[in-house]
Amino acid sequence: IPDVVPDLIYLDGPALTPGIQVAVDILDMEDKFRPGLSLIVDGRWTNTLFFRQHLKRRYVFKHRSIFRNSIFELVA
Repeated sequence: IPDVVPDLIYLDGPALTPGIQVAVDILDMEDKFRPGLSLIVDGRWTNTLFFRQHLKRRYVFKHRSIFRNSIFELVA
């Protein structure tokens, strides 16, 4: 887990396998996020659903079908 306070996270990896269907490291970093953080999940619908169920803080969620991604924006 990087020791950073991100403003933007773009999730596009790592490669998924039959045994690993979601990337979960972001949950371990969530306590460091500041309001205004944007988390973009690119084309990983299973990961998007996982985050919608497991992120603990309050986010505005937008699914952008034209770009095939989803955005979570942390609110204060």
